[in-house]
Amino acid sequence: MIIYGGLDGKQCFSNIFLYNFSANTFTELIIPAGPKLVRIAHTTTVVGSQLFVFGGSDGRAFNNEVWTFDLLGKTWAVRGCAGSPPARRGYHTAAFYDGRLWVFGGMDTVREGFSDINVLEFGGSGYLGSVYVEHIR
Repeated sequence: MIIYGGLDGKQCFSNIFLYNFSANTFTELIIPAGPKLVRIAHTTTVVGSQLFVFGGSDGRAFNNEVWTFDLLGKTWAVRGCAGSPPARRGYHTAAFYDGRLWVFGGMDTVREGFSDINVLEFGGSGYLGSVYVEHIR
C-alpha cells in the first residue's frame, strides 16, 4: 500500500510511505531534491509505476491539478489537461479503469458538494500520454 501526503492538524505533508502488510512495516520513500508537493483531501491512484494525484489542497486552497510521481525515477511532473478541467475540489474519489482516471464527486469551499463524474482520458500511449478531460453530467 502507498500512502502519500496528509495532515496532522498543524501541517500538510509531502511524504510517500510504502506499507508492507506481511511485515507490518512502513518505509519512507526518499525523494531527491525537487518540488515538495504537499496535499490533503486529494486522491492518489497507482497506475503501473506512476502515482496519479488529482485535486486536493495544499493547505490554503483546493486545486484541479493532475500530477504524476514516477516511483522508479522518483520524480514529479505536472500534467496539463485539454478542454475544460474539472472544478477545483477535494474529498473526492478516483479510480483508474479502462485507460481512464474517473473522478467522482467531492467538495470545495464554495459548494457543499459535487455530484459530477469527470473522465480524464490519457492519449494514445496509455497513461503516459497527454491528459484529456471529458465531462459527464
